[in-house]
Parts: sequence; C-alpha cells; structure tokens
Amino acid sequence: MSYYTEMLKWTKRFLDHVEMPLPKSDAERDDYFQQIDRFLTKRGELLAKLGRPETDHDRRIGQTVITMNKQVNDRLAALQKEIGQDLSTVRKKRQTGKSYENPYSNRTQDGVFFDSKK
Repeated sequence: MSYYTEMLKWTKRFLDHVEMPLPKSDAERDDYFQQIDRFLTKRGELLAKLGRPETDHDRRIGQTVITMNKQVNDRLAALQKEIGQDLSTVRKKRQTGKSYENPYSNRTQDGVFFDSKK
C-alpha cells in the first residue's frame, strides 16, 4: 500500500472520528481527545514519509486528502469553540456558587453613606 493510500485511509478515519459529537462525560472526553492525538501523531509520521506524487492516482488522492483535511480543521475549530463555551459555563457556575457561599465577599458602593459636609 502506498503512503498516499495509507494517508487517505487515516485521514478518513480521523474525519469520521471528529464528526462524532463531543462526549459529555469526562472519561469519554479523555478517550476522545486521546484518539485525536493518536490520529495527529500517525498523520505526522505519514506526512514525513510522503514525497512528491509520482502518478495521477497519487495526485488525486492528495487532493482528496487536502479537501478532507480542511473539513477536519473546521471541525477541530468547532470543537475548540465548544470547549471554550463549556469552560465559560463552568467559570460562571463557580462564581455563582461562591457568591452563594459568601454573599458579603463582594462589597458594593450601594448603601454606603458619604458625608458631604465640610
């Protein structure tokens, strides 16, 4: 099997994996991201072995891989955005929880009297 064919196979698997929805549980998320890391490592190894395409078949495979890679990058960007939103939600929940635990920790200027007499 040529490196181009193997690259196409791994890119297809990678695309199928990132198109799955992001798992909700922490353990499943860890597995999901570890699998992404494995795909990236394997593709990096294959990219290092690839040379110039020698046949038209290899060129077509290369174009297909490039198209699929754009889809993978778009999905990874969407995953990054989704994770950022999750982190933002967690931070808001944590801040709200802290304000319920100690409601007097954040003092405001409301209710403070300033004497303006001289």
